Amino acid sequence: MEAHTLDSLLELEDEYYKEGLRLGREDGERAGRIEGRAFGLQKGFEKYAELGEFSGMAAILQARLPTEQTRNANVLKPLSSESLLPKLQSGAKLERHLKALQALVDPETLPTQNTEEAVSHLDERIKSATAKAKVIDDITGEGDAGQFHRNPALVISSSHQHHNNLSEQEQAPNRNGEYF
Repeated sequence: MEAHTLDSLLELEDEYYKEGLRLGREDGERAGRIEGRAFGLQKGFEKYAELGEFSGMAAILQARLPTEQTRNANVLKPLSSESLLPKLQSGAKLERHLKALQALVDPETLPTQNTEEAVSHLDERIKSATAKAKVIDDITGEGDAGQFHRNPALVISSSHQHHNNLSEQEQAPNRNGEYF
C-alpha cells in the first residue's frame, strides 16, 4: 500500500509539468493569434496609407495639368481662389506616368485578401508606385516636395542641422529652463 502512495508522489511533478506545458501552449496560441492579428492590421494600414498618399499625389498632379481649354488657348489661367497651385507644363511623358501611377493605386483594383500571393502583389504595386512617383517628381522638377514624409530620417537630420546652426544663446535655456 505504501509503495502505491509513494509512486503517485513521484509522478506528481511529471503531472504538473505536463499540465503547465498544456496550459502554456494554449495561452501562447491565444496570445499569438491576438498579437498576429494586431500586427497584421498595423502593417496593412501602413501599406494602404502609403498607397493613399500616392493616390492623393496623383490626384493633385492631375488637377494641376492644363485642361484642353488652356492648351488650345496656349495661355495658362492666372491663379484663382479655386486653384492655389500653379499649373504644370503638360507633356505626354508626364501624363503617361501619371496614368500609370493612378492605375497602380486605384483602390478598386487593390487586393484585400490575406494570402501570400495577394500580399506579394500589393508589395510589388507599392514598389512600382514608389518608382513612378520618383519619375514624376523628376519630370515636374518638384523632387523635394515629398521627401520628408517618405523618409523620416531626413526630417531628423534637417532638425539637427537647424539646431547646430543656432547660436549658443539660442541653444541655452533661460532662467525658467525654457529654450528659445
